Amino acid sequence: MRNVPVLKTSSSMSPGFINGRKYHFSLALGIVALLAFSAATLSAQNTDDTQPFLPTPVRSVSTVPANGDVNPYGVAFVPWNVTAGMLHPGDILVSNFNNKQNLQGTGTTIVRVPSKGQPSTFFHGQPSIGLSTALHVLKAGLVLVGNFPSTDGTCATAKPGSILILNSHGKLLGSIANQYIDGPWDSAVIDRGDRVTLFVANGLNGTVSRLVLDTDSNGGVQSATQIGSGYAHQCDAVTFVDAPTGLVYNPKTGSLYVASTADNKVFVLHDAATTSKDEGTGQ
Repeated sequence: MRNVPVLKTSSSMSPGFINGRKYHFSLALGIVALLAFSAATLSAQNTDDTQPFLPTPVRSVSTVPANGDVNPYGVAFVPWNVTAGMLHPGDILVSNFNNKQNLQGTGTTIVRVPSKGQPSTFFHGQPSIGLSTALHVLKAGLVLVGNFPSTDGTCATAKPGSILILNSHGKLLGSIANQYIDGPWDSAVIDRGDRVTLFVANGLNGTVSRLVLDTDSNGGVQSATQIGSGYAHQCDAVTFVDAPTGLVYNPKTGSLYVASTADNKVFVLHDAATTSKDEGTGQ
């Protein structure tokens, strides 16, 4: 996640070293080439357990929308069992963090990359909202995306932002903004259809929150709990912010893994879906 020339822009950076020099490697996809996948490959899968993590790539396309937004952060696959509105199995949604001036925290668009045909703008929000890697397509046909806005492209002017809730046509239904959302940098979900558990990594205060949402009421918050804290977090002129970012939930163990950039560690929070207390950084 950095403010760089368009052809080199990337998202969800993890630090690494080559020949003694520090670089930031992308955990998502580049701006020019994006893998799109065959609808037949996805629709042939009938359970989440049998669906491959990355189906066979068939083509690459540009994800730059008409307004020139760049720096794709979030990448979300439309589940095999979701066909609603503009969403179809095999489609990919991509959220942009930068605007056409390449200022971070100012991107406003989500691009839909269909399995066939040309990409199109799925959502176009208000100016300077900064759509982050916290992007999910739910079984209920809703789309969740985090926004982490800045007024000048730097973390110094960053605002807490929110989680936006969109319908399957890309229409904004509402947003979640409360004390548990403070710069949503990334997220993970447990999707049960009518109820969703959303884990959010907060870039401005180094915490992880758990929100239980009711999709029958278009994402109404049933409960909210801070389950992790104490992760290193700081503004960064290159990556916008160094903070807990990558989240992965293991449904078999109930553990949530937290990749903390500034700590240079991966932590695990046990019983993440059920704990009622703040577990600190975990193990």
